[in-house]
Amino acid sequence: MNPNKYLEDYIISCSHLYGMIHKQRVETLFHLHHPNQKLTFEKIDQDYLLNNFVFFKKDFFIMEAIYINNEMSKHLAETNGKPYYVPTLEELLSYKNEFRDEYTDEENRLYIYLSKVKNEVVASNVIDDIIGLIQVGSTIESVISRISDYNIEPSDFEHIIPVIINIANNTRTWVNNGYTANELVLMHTNKNKIGRNSLCPCGSGKKYKYCCINKLFIGEDNQDLHNIDVFKLSDQDKSKIKKNLIREMDRIQFYIVLLKQPSMRELIDDFMSKDIEQISQYDPNLLMGVLVEILFKKNKKKLTSSIQEKVYRTLRIWTKKSWIPEIYDEIIYLLNQSTAPSNELIINNLLSLYSTQDYTPKDQIPMNKPFDFLKKRQENTIYDEYMDEQFENLSVDIYRSTLKNIPVHLYNLLFLYPLSVAVLRLLLDFTGIKNDEKLLEAIIYAFEKSRDEALNNPSEDFYSIGDNRIYILSLDSLAYIYKQNGQYKDAYLLYEKILKYDLSDRFMAKESVLICYVYLGMMDKLMSSIVNLDDESPYKKLLMLYAQIDNDQPYAQTYLLANDKHESILNAICYGYDPLSDDLSENDKFFLDDFYPLFTYNKKVMEKLKLLHVENILM
Repeated sequence: MNPNKYLEDYIISCSHLYGMIHKQRVETLFHLHHPNQKLTFEKIDQDYLLNNFVFFKKDFFIMEAIYINNEMSKHLAETNGKPYYVPTLEELLSYKNEFRDEYTDEENRLYIYLSKVKNEVVASNVIDDIIGLIQVGSTIESVISRISDYNIEPSDFEHIIPVIINIANNTRTWVNNGYTANELVLMHTNKNKIGRNSLCPCGSGKKYKYCCINKLFIGEDNQDLHNIDVFKLSDQDKSKIKKNLIREMDRIQFYIVLLKQPSMRELIDDFMSKDIEQISQYDPNLLMGVLVEILFKKNKKKLTSSIQEKVYRTLRIWTKKSWIPEIYDEIIYLLNQSTAPSNELIINNLLSLYSTQDYTPKDQIPMNKPFDFLKKRQENTIYDEYMDEQFENLSVDIYRSTLKNIPVHLYNLLFLYPLSVAVLRLLLDFTGIKNDEKLLEAIIYAFEKSRDEALNNPSEDFYSIGDNRIYILSLDSLAYIYKQNGQYKDAYLLYEKILKYDLSDRFMAKESVLICYVYLGMMDKLMSSIVNLDDESPYKKLLMLYAQIDNDQPYAQTYLLANDKHESILNAICYGYDPLSDDLSENDKFFLDDFYPLFTYNKKVMEKLKLLHVENILM
């Protein structure tokens, strides 16, 4: 076994179990499991860690959910002084995968019950949601709110809530350093009663003196391991960030040298004068990529797709460009805000708004059909540019605040002005999957009602202007939901809009709409569109193969070409597709979301393809 690969998997397992762990603690654990092995972190493949959602910063290995939300200091504060659970080596390595292969007795009990009253897919998803949410520190209320998205009957909820609570109390959590809530209670109760020869409270079955007597506070002799200020920015840290930004700026000077109002250096100075701690976790090259977009906009210059690509590739962020929109929003917010308003000021603004419009705010979001009111209310509301700006500013203040019940405050704003794209978009972050369709439909309607001029006369760089990308993202997300639900005509109409406004086709609408053509029987349009695809596109070869088989045309040559490039996809189609399989690449899984249901729903096509594929393998 490759020792570096083993260590990387060991680190990933630790990160999944603890959420965030200092490398010295990893070293301590490693030597407990491998007393005679040397350990070095010098040759760790950080790209491999990143592919498994683990970041390495300031000597800590950090799960993406903590890192991206910049909650490192919060996590250290919440876990400070708590013992670390020490698993066996076998148990620890089982955390390499995010989802366990086996259920506990309580989880299995819930799975069986939900399989009967719903189905096995819902049962599996519910348990994954419970474990995932509890592991990262969510409350029971949040867990129950998420599970309500699966339309479980109230009578069934009464039956499963005690089981959910039991699962939660026995799930290993990040905030408890890998311990379950029940284990910590037991340890606290028995802390003065454990003799050296007693059974260890961790449940290993070993005597305390041979188990956790010296392990519970691994690394506690080093105060740096739980210094909650380690991730706070010092003046030296800020100076380093600025230095790194200028270094990245120098790499792309050729593309920005003529932009003077402001210049990039002035923009960097403005950026650095703000409270940038909340986004300091991003790499300087990513931050510079965003600042370039802002710089072009401030100079009223067009950032063409060719220049953008050259800048991104020079900054080495081309493969990370999907991160840009989120960081863009955060930096724009920083640049536009001098000081964040207090909770008291936000509440006063809300109360004033409610009073002006004679509105009694709701104290919670209804669990049943909470957004059914939106369509009619939007149709009866006139777009108001002043209101739109007012509600955008207020919703962003609420979203960034430390107020309780942020989703409820945003929800109330929709009753006052349901055409606010900003409110709808922010609320989408808090709601469960069953509400996505309604909210996405509302975002698209609000955008089309308020941006008719931009939509009637779209520019070539439509996606890059203002919040137009929110419109494109919403179209793509809703089209995907429609396609998954079998609403191919609705999905087709949305993909056509994307192709009209996003000329660079960032989200492969050109390919996705072809799937809709097949289901809608638009075979002539399919064949005329396929020829425009890149020759390397799986959609070109596999859809051509599908059409030729379905139309009783010769297809052997097309099959051989498809199999040469996409054998793994054809294997999955012919022999069964497991989305959790490690044998398939993420790209293959992405394509199979379209191809597997497409081929398998047509019995004639499937039988002929499978026969040919099996014969080819046996030859």
